[in-house]
Amino acid sequence: MQQLIGKYNVLNWYWFVGGNTSQVYSSLQAQYVPSSDATYLAWTANNTTTNILNATELFQVLSLQWIPLMFAAGISLTSINTPALNGNYPLDPQSQAYITSIAASIAAGKGLPGKGSRRLSFIFNGTSFTSADFLNFAAAVRDYVYNLVQDLQQIVDTGTGSLPSSSITIP
Repeated sequence: MQQLIGKYNVLNWYWFVGGNTSQVYSSLQAQYVPSSDATYLAWTANNTTTNILNATELFQVLSLQWIPLMFAAGISLTSINTPALNGNYPLDPQSQAYITSIAASIAAGKGLPGKGSRRLSFIFNGTSFTSADFLNFAAAVRDYVYNLVQDLQQIVDTGTGSLPSSSITIP
């Protein structure tokens, strides 16, 4: 087993994939970089590059360790029609489940969460949402979560593509 010199940080780590030492996968840049990259070479002064069997294994590591940190960092929301919604929202598993359940309830015609059938808005993450605003928000979150995972898979597998922006805009 390789000995790590520096403290492992999945947000800033490098991997040789499948024995290819001409390039490394950078979790900080979310892309493959040449092993001659200046940032990588500086990083190696205090760290040892991890060898990983193949892109599938790398994606598994990133899925278990890197993606949850990206979701916990959340998204920055801009609402064109309702600026009061602008802000940062976490997307950790609990937040995603909450967003999904509220959106499903609204879409199913069961109304807004909370007491009272005449409510016009409800509070989520300290912000007052109408049902229409929340459904727009939930759809944008769904798309971001899906795209982050799919785009990361493409980058790891093919070395092409880029990650979606964590800044999202809704009507």
